Amino acid sequence: MKYIYKFYNINENTLDSLKNSYLYFAKPSQLNDPFDCKIRYYIKGTDEEKRDYIRSTKLKPTNNKYYEYIKYLNNPKLLDDKFNKNNIEKANDTISVLSLTENPHNTLMWSHYAENHSGICIKIELNNYNDLYGIKFKGHNFNGRHTNLVPPGFIFIKKINYSETMPVQNNILNRNIEDMAKYLYTKHENWKYEQEWRAVIYDKFSNSKQKITYNPRKLCGIIFGDKTKIDNIDLIKNVFKEKNCQIDYYKAIPSTVEYKMDIIDL
Repeated sequence: MKYIYKFYNINENTLDSLKNSYLYFAKPSQLNDPFDCKIRYYIKGTDEEKRDYIRSTKLKPTNNKYYEYIKYLNNPKLLDDKFNKNNIEKANDTISVLSLTENPHNTLMWSHYAENHSGICIKIELNNYNDLYGIKFKGHNFNGRHTNLVPPGFIFIKKINYSETMPVQNNILNRNIEDMAKYLYTKHENWKYEQEWRAVIYDKFSNSKQKITYNPRKLCGIIFGDKTKIDNIDLIKNVFKEKNCQIDYYKAIPSTVEYKMDIIDL
């Protein structure tokens, strides 16, 4: 896979993102699926198991939560309140999500995410490091903490798993990160048509930014919808003319032989 795609309505936010070369990472609370990224975990165990969990966090006296955790060490049952529904929802919004698709031909995607075929779909070049697909963003978006497997600024994307059932609810005491991550990359089968790939960033690594800038050369094409107005086509072309960026333009038109949109050169 060499390219990935994202659909947009044409509005001020879209124009701003194109002018300033950024992709917007949404908070889970901003997503259109009420089940999306809702990590379902709970805490169940003996007082000593709860103390072991608290100790495993290795908090230091300089950490502003250290004395809070001392309180939990003295009374582990207080952790039951910490992992209640409200606190879990707050924790869920410490991440941000970029939703992409592998398929620019999908009629429903043009209808739902590109203002009934009057918007655009952008074409982004992917990087591949150690068999991980992802997008190379500018390094200054992040605070320097990253894995040695990939260069700074590289954010991998993962294909969404579509399922009739939710991932297994996770006991926080098990500290199974993979089980918790499944909630970030699993959606109900109703959403399967989206053919989504997703990037997830954590606030602590991105300094809570949601507008993450990329190298303008990574944006290699704009696909206009079948109903995109000429004025809007000219408006977007002028954005790249002012940036002195070379970019390919396409148009999505209904296929004459299949239920899909054909992509033709403009």
